[in-house]
Amino acid sequence: MAKRNQKVCGGQEGRVEVEMRRTRGADGRRGQVQVRGSMQKKRTKMEAKRNESEGDEDLPSDQEEGEEESKSIGSAQEGESEDEKETAEEKRIRLAKAYLSRLKQDEKGDEYSEDDEDEDKIHRDSLANRLQQEAFESKGYQQRQLADSVALPEGEVGEQPKILRGHGASVTAVALSNDEKSVYSCSKDGAIFHWDVETGKGTRFPKLGDANKDSKTAGRVRWLTNAISYDGMYLATGGSDKNVHIWDLRSMQHIVKLSSHRAEVTALAFRDGTHQLFSASMDSTVKIWSVDTEQYIDTLYGHQAKVMSIDCGHKERPVSGSTDHTCRLWKVPEESQLVFRGGGASIDAVAVFRGGQQWISGGDDGHLSLWTMMRKKPVQILRDVHGKVDSFAAGDECRGWIHSLACARGSDLAASGSGNGFIRLWAHRERHLEALGSLPVHGFVNAVRIAPSGRFVVSGIGQEPRLGRWSKVKGVRNGIAIHRIPLVDSE
Repeated sequence: MAKRNQKVCGGQEGRVEVEMRRTRGADGRRGQVQVRGSMQKKRTKMEAKRNESEGDEDLPSDQEEGEEESKSIGSAQEGESEDEKETAEEKRIRLAKAYLSRLKQDEKGDEYSEDDEDEDKIHRDSLANRLQQEAFESKGYQQRQLADSVALPEGEVGEQPKILRGHGASVTAVALSNDEKSVYSCSKDGAIFHWDVETGKGTRFPKLGDANKDSKTAGRVRWLTNAISYDGMYLATGGSDKNVHIWDLRSMQHIVKLSSHRAEVTALAFRDGTHQLFSASMDSTVKIWSVDTEQYIDTLYGHQAKVMSIDCGHKERPVSGSTDHTCRLWKVPEESQLVFRGGGASIDAVAVFRGGQQWISGGDDGHLSLWTMMRKKPVQILRDVHGKVDSFAAGDECRGWIHSLACARGSDLAASGSGNGFIRLWAHRERHLEALGSLPVHGFVNAVRIAPSGRFVVSGIGQEPRLGRWSKVKGVRNGIAIHRIPLVDSE
């Protein structure tokens, strides 16, 4: 037992010695580090005193160098921003000079005043007025006066249209690009065409099922509506498959299918200047989509029956018409709506003036109504503008209905289409509509669009109405009609 205790004690003493050696070594190393650190501090102090005595400049530290670099970078960025500001200012000056020179060329030969200062003041005022007017027109606050330039007074009939053939069934929708070079049409046979306005050449889009080789859905959609974006990049189509389809107009390829409606999509409208899309459906709802993100945004509830039409201006305030005999103006940012009751008729078509503050509507009673958001009832009602509905033969009463409406965007010129053989033109005044001339066409005018310049009208013609088969006009070939509008100088 004693030997064992000695061994244990000896082992413990050995362990203690080892630990003491380790601690000594660590202390020794710590001491060496402390000595070295103190020596380095003494050396740096001596060098600093020596530099101060000799008058040498201090070397910059790493922090000072970083600050100098950040200052240099900041000054460079400020210089770049100043260059950008100068570039933008130079651009504005250049555009202003171009406008001024254009005005001088237009007003060349007119003697306003013998005094140069008065003449310069007049030029500056005219330039400011021109710029202000263009800014208001681009925002939808002011209308361009196109109606006074139409050389087709009431009672006169224009020339026969140019007809573009290619569709095998009634054309239900047309869309016109803002550059007035391209027309896009849809029909009940499931075909989508691109037409060149000048040459009349048509190019058919690929069938809807060609992209995924789905033979069950290929070409079986009965298109009812379409809409084109302001920049001509996207085309939206809708119809019997309850979906909204987006097409890339640069490649003429199908991009995405937007699904949310529970019934046929009857109307589409892009908000001016954006890729925000509004869709109306027979499920009594209006839905909002973002084409850029290819996503659903919101659903607008309120209509008690099928929503047949929709249109939108610059503001986020679309106007819709329904078979519940009402128009509704949707204040999307405020999440509210205004209800306008149109009597006992279905509202099948709407078209917006002045960014949504005023609009026109038409339906199965044949009456054309002018609305303003300040009144719950129409400001003006023009009755039987395409002939009395009762005057047509039994079964053809729908030929007197108003099937389509359009406004030349940002102007006071409007058009209405029916099945009585004419497209009627209208001038929008402050509180009323003034009738202009008519354009001859044979068949149902299921869609109509006016060129922004007012030079021509494009319409989709069919043997049958857009939303049904209540009547059929024999001898009509389905296609696109392009009417040239005679214009005169408004001055």
